[in-house]
Amino acid sequence: MDGGALRTYLDSRRRFRTRVELDTLTIAHAIASALAALHAQGLVHRFVSSLSVLWSSTRIAKLGNFVLAKSTSPDVVLTQGVGAMFWMAPEVIRGDYYDTSADMYSFGVLLTELDTLLPPYGYLRQNHFVTMDQVSKGLLRPELSATCAPWYRDLALNCMAQDPSLRPTAAHVCALLEPKLSTPTRLKSGQVRSALKPLASFSLPTMFKTQLTSKRARRDSKTT
Repeated sequence: MDGGALRTYLDSRRRFRTRVELDTLTIAHAIASALAALHAQGLVHRFVSSLSVLWSSTRIAKLGNFVLAKSTSPDVVLTQGVGAMFWMAPEVIRGDYYDTSADMYSFGVLLTELDTLLPPYGYLRQNHFVTMDQVSKGLLRPELSATCAPWYRDLALNCMAQDPSLRPTAAHVCALLEPKLSTPTRLKSGQVRSALKPLASFSLPTMFKTQLTSKRARRDSKTT
């Protein structure tokens, strides 16, 4: 993707102080669509952030870094903290068990970036480890702008809920965003296209199923 990371694009938007709500909502929907497809196949991305979303000069957003994705199978215990620090869910920071809801927390942080154009906690002047400790305890979340639409604020805050069970699923977020997207005729004048719908047939799950099968085979051979 010739435009680099989404973070670079947001930085450029901040410098010119342009606000393109079409971009904001369509990028959010594209990422949520990718996560919905990934989660439906029993995988956790673990690295959702503006650093892992790739942006092109033709205004296409793609979620990358699938190499870090892991299965949510009972045979795979997810407790190791992986991902960009300021996007990590509280349970990931603490080293607790986590699942696809951890991705939704990270998605909520990304929603704050799309709104403010700022990196998470970029306004704070304190030790990073103090910040992470406050996040893990539910005492701190990235801020949204004063002009943020109430429904968008609620969505971001719900995604960043301290209790993982209270966070919406990616599929639920897609259903919420779809009615708010512009019509196809308006998209022609500001084309931010989701190139993520083919993920429904993405081949990555096959790779992980093969890995899990081989692990079970090795384990079974040791017990016989």
